[in-house]
Amino acid sequence: MATRQENGLKRGSGAFFFKGAFLVSVIWAAIWFGGSQAVAQSPAQSSASEMSSRKLSGAVRFFKDARAEYFHVVMEFRKGGGLKSNVVAVYDVPAGEQFMAADYFPAPDGYGRAGSAYRLHEEETQYFNEKIFPALLKAFPAYGNVPAPQTGAGDIQILGYAKGRHFEDADYFFKTARKNGYVPEQPLIQMVWRRNSPSEKFRPFYEFMERDGWDRASFWNSVEEAKAARTPIGAMSESKGERALEVYRRHEAEKKARQERALADLRRKMEASRRPGVVYKSGAFWSAFDDFETPRRVFEGDFYGVNTTYAFAGYFTAYVEEFYKNCKSALPPTKVPYDRPLVDEETGERLTIDSYLEMDPRFYNAYGRYERRRTAGQMAGGLGDLAEGMAKGGEGGVETMIKGLVQGAAAALNHGAQMASFLRGRCNSATVRQMGENMLRAANGQRSMQASGPPIAGAAMESQPYSQDDIRRAWKLGRLNSALASDRRGDGWPYYTERLYPLSKIYSDHADLDKLMANSALHQAFNDLALTKPPVLHCYYGPMALEKDGGVKTGQYVFWYKAKPDGLAALLAADKGIGALGAGLHLSAETCPDTDIGARQLISTANQ
Repeated sequence: MATRQENGLKRGSGAFFFKGAFLVSVIWAAIWFGGSQAVAQSPAQSSASEMSSRKLSGAVRFFKDARAEYFHVVMEFRKGGGLKSNVVAVYDVPAGEQFMAADYFPAPDGYGRAGSAYRLHEEETQYFNEKIFPALLKAFPAYGNVPAPQTGAGDIQILGYAKGRHFEDADYFFKTARKNGYVPEQPLIQMVWRRNSPSEKFRPFYEFMERDGWDRASFWNSVEEAKAARTPIGAMSESKGERALEVYRRHEAEKKARQERALADLRRKMEASRRPGVVYKSGAFWSAFDDFETPRRVFEGDFYGVNTTYAFAGYFTAYVEEFYKNCKSALPPTKVPYDRPLVDEETGERLTIDSYLEMDPRFYNAYGRYERRRTAGQMAGGLGDLAEGMAKGGEGGVETMIKGLVQGAAAALNHGAQMASFLRGRCNSATVRQMGENMLRAANGQRSMQASGPPIAGAAMESQPYSQDDIRRAWKLGRLNSALASDRRGDGWPYYTERLYPLSKIYSDHADLDKLMANSALHQAFNDLALTKPPVLHCYYGPMALEKDGGVKTGQYVFWYKAKPDGLAALLAADKGIGALGAGLHLSAETCPDTDIGARQLISTANQ
């Protein structure tokens, strides 16, 4: 090691945000430390203030040298991403000196443009392994298990800041990390050390720390470098990234308040509309069953589009079969055996095999229809493997075809197991009677017993109060069903949901990219506005149709959130006569209109 050891090293952290168009993800060894913190030093008051100014609470200092103080912090690294363990280094070096020992050399950025980079001195790696990591391990012994066995890799990340100084977000960071919910202040250097086994020494995860080039990871190794690239500010709260996060938080709070009012109103309506003689079950009851959404909808009288699905065919036939197996004594005296007709392939004569179940005669015809549909569903479920097996041929082909048949039968087996669990111990209950009645009505295309049936004896005793999750689920299903029906009424598609996005995320769908890129002045004006990250209200209407995977198709409109941003006038002036911007980007709205008709009417004002 060099003669200037602790005092001479310029330690800090490197970089790890983007390389080309891809986000480099790091496997975290997230560790929650309990009593092990007792051995660590308590940070001085000034250090605590330094941490709180960057919104880093609960910091525990574990090491200090002539260059920096090192803290262990369990922070919310990304909004909603849970807590992560990080090391924070606060550097206090003389003006003009580097935080870490490193060499500068020319290097192209991700687009091949001229740029520059740093290469850490080997003594930095040695210093981390001999000084910093042992101090961390002494304070927090759980780091001895890094790497974690389940990941096979172990990372320790250091976020580096300059003592008493704050800087505005870099443009690339503002456009990417902030919009993904990055919570802490953007560090000057971000270093990731990795080892693949406890017996190994740590190495820099990034051997080269890029200094220039907005799309590559940045590494400002001194206060002077940071000043040259990022605007000094008095506090983190002054940064545009923090202001953008605050706009996002306010929007989310407003949206949550509107939704809570809607849910409270729906609860009142649902409780007032409860009918005597109908069983009402809570989500807690249904959570005991796996993949039971279709039977639950039928039970609750929601038949919209349900009887055309393979899932309904599977559950309807499972109800009939499992009722015979588990509730034979509850069958009516008029029960009939189900005779499965077959045809002799040689003579064409109709044959009948012995019945394997008996049922209420009201179910007979519907069971025959849906048993055939269940079989078709089983074949469809494994169709890909069956086709692949036929193409392969031979032993391998047979194995693949068997796999397809097993896959197709698996859902039917689960339907039977779940329905059996529902029926056991409840054969004569009001709950089972309601399920059976609605299963039959749905199969025959009739209205539910909630809508037109006689009351069920004992329903009140078996009913349960609504939970908040029940109200939320009813709200979503109600929106879905009303949306699918609304277009036939000519009222337009209703509001489905809204999101708040930065301009950089939505412009490709709401601007003519060919026109935008073809005019350099327009392109520059657009980039200038995008860098300020003005929030855009993204309104979804529908769903206009259901996707096969359960998703929905929606109509989409965008508007500036609450007010047109500063800089829009310059952009519109540059776009005059070109027409690259969509109509919605000429307008602002505080909330999404109630229907897509309202959104279109608002858009039409931009074309007048």
